[in-house]
Amino acid sequence: MKKLNHILVLLTCLLMLAAVALRRDGRFLGKDLAPAASQTDGTASESDFLTRLEDGTEVIDTTGPGREINGFSGPTPLLIHVRDGKVALLEALPNQDTPEFFSATLEEGFREQWYGKVVVEAVQTPVKPVTGATYSSTAFIQNVQAGLAAYLKASGESEAIGDIAPPQIPWRPSLKFVCGMLVALAAAVAPFFLRNKWWRMLQLSLNVAVLGCWCGVFVSHALMVKFLSQGMQDWSAVLPLLLLAMAFIYPFFGRKSHYCMQVCPFGSLQELAGKCSRKKLRISPQWLKRLEGFRQGLWAMLMLVMWCGTGFAWMDNEPFAAFLFRTAPPVALALAAVFTALSVFVPRPYCRFVCPTGSLLKFAEEE
Repeated sequence: MKKLNHILVLLTCLLMLAAVALRRDGRFLGKDLAPAASQTDGTASESDFLTRLEDGTEVIDTTGPGREINGFSGPTPLLIHVRDGKVALLEALPNQDTPEFFSATLEEGFREQWYGKVVVEAVQTPVKPVTGATYSSTAFIQNVQAGLAAYLKASGESEAIGDIAPPQIPWRPSLKFVCGMLVALAAAVAPFFLRNKWWRMLQLSLNVAVLGCWCGVFVSHALMVKFLSQGMQDWSAVLPLLLLAMAFIYPFFGRKSHYCMQVCPFGSLQELAGKCSRKKLRISPQWLKRLEGFRQGLWAMLMLVMWCGTGFAWMDNEPFAAFLFRTAPPVALALAAVFTALSVFVPRPYCRFVCPTGSLLKFAEEE
């Protein structure tokens, strides 16, 4: 009976998060459940995406050609300006992607890699994604390819480069991915056999250095909603899926809070900071109960706000995002700094008294 109740709770969590994904993006596992009328069929006429200005500049709107392309948090359409047969300007349309991640595409030299190139050359230009904003910059690259490919087809010039395949950025397992997988697998298995304090120190350090600072991978509301909205885009998603399995599946077999205590990079950072001082603040049982109630109430309020169709930005400001320090929102950086400092005197304060993701995982463990 307990197992059945646990399954029902897990399904409830899935439905709650799916509702957020649908409310924000109108998508589920990469499928557009509320497509715009202009996007319902698989083709688009020239007038749907191409505009000619008075000075002869042709402007390509990738909203249609790139409608299946998503950044970190949603579609990222562009306007591509073609002047005298060459790419002259790339500008972003309003989008649902995380602003801090998408802003990485504004870095000097990124967009300029296409400028001045004839369309046939530009559509084949190899451009590497921006480190720290891989999803957003990859989506930008794919939108450029999709828009230019549609332009060539509409102009009858696609034969110049042969058949144009759907824009894809090839994925190969990098050293970062391999190291991240090894650290995650160690966190998944080693605690069953190793209870040595030195091993724990090593694991905590690796969680922070490799999973957090290097890979930028952690369980958060933003990650879960992204997966439910967009599905698994490529094999690089295997690492975050492994973390999600530890967060939601391990408790089903009696390993409650395994992710929070053994894997979470920010939880690991707080525990390491706590070892800097033996003096701890004493919190009365009454206040502990109130703070625990605050955490649960905060999570419930945030979920309710999102179901109402607003307030989605808070997901990008959880302090986990501070590990993506190049693109992290200032709020996330500030929260990470405050709670890391506080954890010197209070064990894991963010985990215990604030963390909305921890509240969701705790709810998912109920039987």
